Amino acid sequence: MAEGLLRHFLPQSLQNIVTVSSAGTDAFHGNWATDLAIKVAKEYGADISGHRAKRLSRAMVDDADLILAMEQYHLKMIRSLRLFGTAGKTFLLSTFDSTQDVYEVPDPIGGDSEMYAESARLIHACIKGVYTYIGEKNEA
Repeated sequence: MAEGLLRHFLPQSLQNIVTVSSAGTDAFHGNWATDLAIKVAKEYGADISGHRAKRLSRAMVDDADLILAMEQYHLKMIRSLRLFGTAGKTFLLSTFDSTQDVYEVPDPIGGDSEMYAESARLIHACIKGVYTYIGEKNEA
């Protein structure tokens, strides 16, 4: 959902310089988005029906300018994989929600529609801050 929402709300001014993609630390490579994820993302205007899960790789980390994790567990996994080059570019997504302290975005897999809706709401709350940060970094 995060990839779909971030891609959907990508400002026009950043479309030529930002590529949004996602990968999981424990993802089952090739899995489709769940029906609930598709439904909830659609409520925000994002179509993730064609999304396929990918497992995080060293190449992805090396290529990324910004890595956003949903939970502390993900940050620990990235570090435990001994993927170098993450310093200064890896953050919890909620770091970019200026309305509250840093929090984790729970993984709704296996949960009900309310869990998916809550995760999407938390992701959406961070999007403006992410793109403000990217815009400021790009201007520097």
